[in-house]
Amino acid sequence: MAELGSITLKVVTGKAEVTLWNEYVDRHHYLSYKHPIGAALKYFIMSDHPQPQVLGCLLFSASVWHLADRDQWIEWDKKDRE
Repeated sequence: MAELGSITLKVVTGKAEVTLWNEYVDRHHYLSYKHPIGAALKYFIMSDHPQPQVLGCLLFSASVWHLADRDQWIEWDKKDRE
């Protein structure tokens, strides 16, 4: 790990970075890229040694508004979700 230098997370911003992030995931993830449901935050996992480079990609997405199994399990109806 020492040879990678400092490891940081960089928020993906701007059209060029979003396109690059999507391409990396589409190319390297076994399920390819699928557009997330709801709001999402995309990050690059970065190394700074010997020069800045992308090591990986992270995605955190919001829960979907309506999940039938979840809603049934916790006994939510439409009114409860609002």
